[in-house]
Amino acid sequence: MRIVILGAGSVGTQLARRLTDEGKDVVLIEKDPDTARVAANSLDCLVVQGDGSLPEILEKTGLSKASHFIALTGSDEVNMVTCSVVAAEYAKVRRTARVRNPYFSKLAPSRHSFMGVDRFVNPDIETARAFLSLVTRGGDEDIVRFEDERLELRSSRIAPNSPLCGRSMKESRATIKRGFLAAALERNREGAEPEVPSGDTIPEVGDSIYLLGAPEDLDAILGRPEAHRDRARKVVITGGGPIGRFVAEGLSGIGDDLGLLGAVNRFLRSGGKASDRCPRREVVIIERDMALCKILARDLPGVLVLNREIGEEDIFQEEGLERADVFLALDRHQEENLLSAARAKAFGIPRTLALAENNTYLPLVARLGIDSVLSVRSNVVASIIEYLRGGSLTTLHSFFDRGLKILEFTVQQGKKPSGLALKELKLQRGALVIYVNREGHSSLPTGETRLEGGDRIGIFTNMEAIRSVEELFLGEGA
Repeated sequence: MRIVILGAGSVGTQLARRLTDEGKDVVLIEKDPDTARVAANSLDCLVVQGDGSLPEILEKTGLSKASHFIALTGSDEVNMVTCSVVAAEYAKVRRTARVRNPYFSKLAPSRHSFMGVDRFVNPDIETARAFLSLVTRGGDEDIVRFEDERLELRSSRIAPNSPLCGRSMKESRATIKRGFLAAALERNREGAEPEVPSGDTIPEVGDSIYLLGAPEDLDAILGRPEAHRDRARKVVITGGGPIGRFVAEGLSGIGDDLGLLGAVNRFLRSGGKASDRCPRREVVIIERDMALCKILARDLPGVLVLNREIGEEDIFQEEGLERADVFLALDRHQEENLLSAARAKAFGIPRTLALAENNTYLPLVARLGIDSVLSVRSNVVASIIEYLRGGSLTTLHSFFDRGLKILEFTVQQGKKPSGLALKELKLQRGALVIYVNREGHSSLPTGETRLEGGDRIGIFTNMEAIRSVEELFLGEGA
């Protein structure tokens, strides 16, 4: 699969690096000579220097052999115009454009293509969806629930009294009279990469293990987790910009032109019961710009908008912010977001999440006590990769800090791997089929499990094995 990317900025280079790591044939176009030189020295792909809207530059990239063209410059207009040129010259190539104007994101679902663009990626909307997903998952960061509530995935550190400690997985399966599947094990040592455990693997104290099974079986093995409930009864958002506004719309249920309620609805389909849902969620936005506050107050009925600075000394006590369940720092400056989220944590707010432009400050998150930091650039890259995989192979969950993903593939009737047993799939080490959902019922598979058309299979994989997963299930070559 050849993929041509326009723009060697931070998003373009991050996407190119991810795709080349997965074995894709990537070509990067960059107009600025100095930026192109830096990209060529740091990336393992072809970099073409020139104006990507010119047919002669596009021809140099071998675009006629490409499957996708992705425009990621900082200009909406340049991205859309270039996609139009590609559509005219290379009609079979799928075209994606990064566009911040939400008008096109609203328009896109009703059309197959618009102005030569097959898919619009709005960084603000993609990031808002990611925050909504984190908020609606409540406090259960270590539990992944699926549409069928019979199974869930939990990550847990191995304690000295754990029934898994100090014995091989083969011995544990023989002595623990419960059904479970060990999807991955992360050793408690610096630089250790997650591994798919074999029957001879022996977990040790401090290791992190990922187990899939019925909730009652996992309770018996790992202990009962804190009861799940929607902890987002009161949410405080700092920053009334596009991301803060989109998150507030999703949490308060004001319209769904942009599909933001999907994250909230997925929570109800994947473990959260309707009875857990808050009858009413209190949403507060803190914004320093008075003019923007007036617009937010007009457009978001039911949302409390405060014209204040989050850095004011007494704001938490005066406005009752310390009674919030979730604090979202979504301002324009990532340094301010980290500080305000850490301050909110010091006031006793259970969940604090912060917005960052990049991953520079991720190593400081644990020290500051912040629960999670999401990068705008990483979310854009993740969204594009999801689109490149197509609808039959989708990402259900990402463990952002560990390089792990849970993918789901729908088996087509009469097409491979339909009719094959799992032991015949020959997945690369680092990837594992963890469940098979047939007619709405999920079960733990064995090597003898034979796939049928319509089955949905869950695949737990690290980044190194993703290429083999795509080749196997999507039929893609390198």
